[in-house]
Amino acid sequence: AGALDTTTFSRVVPGFVIQGGDLYSGEKMTAELDKRARRALPDEPSGIKHERGILSMARSDEPNSATTGFFILVGDAPHLDNKFAAFGRVTK
Repeated sequence: AGALDTTTFSRVVPGFVIQGGDLYSGEKMTAELDKRARRALPDEPSGIKHERGILSMARSDEPNSATTGFFILVGDAPHLDNKFAAFGRVTK
C-alpha cells in the first residue's frame, strides 16, 4: 500500500537493531493509516529465532502493545526469542 515508503528509521542501536515503521514519521498519513497506527496488536511469538537479518514486530515493554513498528536485527538476539513476533528475513 506504500504506507511505509516515506517513513524513517527512528532507532539504530549498533550491533543490535534498526527500528522503523512509525507511520507518523512519513508523508502519507491518512485517517485510515492513523486508525491502523493506533490499534494495538496481540503478541504472536513465532518459532523463528531472533538472529541477524530477522524482521520482527516492535512493541513497548508492555505485552500486546505492537502497532506498526518493526525492527531488523543486525546482530543475534536470542533473548527476544518467544517474546517478539518474528515474521521475515532480510536477504539483500
